[in-house]
Amino acid sequence: MTAPKSELVRLRHILCPQLSEFVEIARVENLTSAARSLGVQQPTLSRSLARLQRQLGVPLFVRQGRSIRLTKQGRSLLACGERTLATLETGIMELIADDDPVIGLVRFNFLRSFRARAVPDILKGFRRDHPGVRFSLGQGSTDSIVAAITEDRVDIGIVAPPSVDHRVTSVQLWSEPMELVVPSSHRLADATEVDLTDVADDEFIVLQQGYGTRTLADLLCTRAGFSPRVAFETEDVTLARGLVEAGFGVALLPSIEEETHKGVVALRLVDPKASRKVSLTWTSERPLGEAVVTFRNFVIQLFSGASDPNT
Repeated sequence: MTAPKSELVRLRHILCPQLSEFVEIARVENLTSAARSLGVQQPTLSRSLARLQRQLGVPLFVRQGRSIRLTKQGRSLLACGERTLATLETGIMELIADDDPVIGLVRFNFLRSFRARAVPDILKGFRRDHPGVRFSLGQGSTDSIVAAITEDRVDIGIVAPPSVDHRVTSVQLWSEPMELVVPSSHRLADATEVDLTDVADDEFIVLQQGYGTRTLADLLCTRAGFSPRVAFETEDVTLARGLVEAGFGVALLPSIEEETHKGVVALRLVDPKASRKVSLTWTSERPLGEAVVTFRNFVIQLFSGASDPNT
């Protein structure tokens, strides 16, 4: 949906009244006609034009009978004024479109550690009923996504674990188990499940600080009674698995069905609390656009009662 031309004219006049009046006067070359078009009294428009010419210090029009004609300076201002108002109209239309429930924009961020199909499947389901809604997608850590939401650079995000920042609201979508990923040659590779104390002396591949997976991994190790010896830090789960495959250490990572590294084994943990809670997060401090609200409600309904993205 787009705003009608009359509405664009009204809004640009509110935002840039003197320039809008000048351009309309120049277009019709008659104060009475321009006043009628702008919805103002002719004396009011005459005073506004006189004030503009005083402020600029140059004549913009000369009278010719009942009409008025642009001076050289007026023609120069008209060329600039038309470009300025056209740019302003474009900006107004973008603002209106971004908040439109049918063609609005959703700035959506999510964690790098999600399985490859999770977000595409969400978007595919949503776009079936809302094909006109546009998305600006991004990835990051839980901390960076929450910061972007609070700074109004992102509308909504999927993070793990749920943020405790009072400036955002979070709703849990699903939970997924954490696994100990080891090289296929590791001494525990054939185990059915493991206790983290069994790898207390191993070196660990971890995600960087700020990622929820790193926070949870540190917590699980602390609960097992040790601090992990960190060999490498990364922000990419795929790279972490690759480093494990290369034999640089073990890693605590969320369960991912699409296994791309054949030289690793993902082992179930004995700890029943070894899972990460994945949540949808948005601001508590300002209203959301209609398209964002529609998307938020769709995602919450989609995962209502789900324990993982495939239920």
